[in-house]
Amino acid sequence: MTNSTPLLHIGCSGLPPRMSLPHYFSQLSTVEVSWHKQPSAKTLRRWKQEAPENTSFVVHAQHTITYPESSQSLDSGHFLNTDKVRDAAKQTCTLAHSLSADAIFFKTPASFSPSMPHRDAMNRFFTDTLPVLYKQTNNTEDLPHFVWEPDGLWDRQTAATFAHRLGLLYAQDILTHEDLLLDPSNDTAYFRSSGLGIHRKHPQNNDLLYMLERLTAVSKAWVIFGNDTKFRAARKLQSLYNAM
Repeated sequence: MTNSTPLLHIGCSGLPPRMSLPHYFSQLSTVEVSWHKQPSAKTLRRWKQEAPENTSFVVHAQHTITYPESSQSLDSGHFLNTDKVRDAAKQTCTLAHSLSADAIFFKTPASFSPSMPHRDAMNRFFTDTLPVLYKQTNNTEDLPHFVWEPDGLWDRQTAATFAHRLGLLYAQDILTHEDLLLDPSNDTAYFRSSGLGIHRKHPQNNDLLYMLERLTAVSKAWVIFGNDTKFRAARKLQSLYNAM
């Protein structure tokens, strides 16, 4: 690697089925711990102990924070300022600290539109609620990165600008988006890929080489694969990266 080579954390969203932790980390350096299969804090502490020293963990935020429990819910989802959302945020902070996670990942549903009330709720959550909870819960002044991936009506430029204003990493797909919306004040980025096209095809060697070429625009980045062949794609990208 050269001095201009970015520091990349390459991995998968969730461990592949029936794959042991030691085997996974013998090949890759990071993993997103997804909310719907989130292990207990005790299990996460064991993962931290067993993982190589340079492992980077990313924790998915609890579902209740961003997704309403029902269409009629008035106390869950959408970063609402409620006890239920704050409790879920506190649990997320505890789990993240158990792993010494480098980042916490938040995904909002299509129902979370770019309306002013939603922007206000998100602004309050990330500038006040979450940092305070994380510091109080874990007795630390050090915060992980907060990553946001919106769905629905947010256009990419609006979402990226809003994320950067809040100090968030804006998650984007480095394979399918022609333009990378990077924060000019931050040389760290977060990329996720679910494959190519509507059928989410496995990226080929030339696709991964193109990805590496584009990654030279940043100094540090996470690259997370989430398609059915995620481990194969991530391992191949890791191999190409190691050869740089």
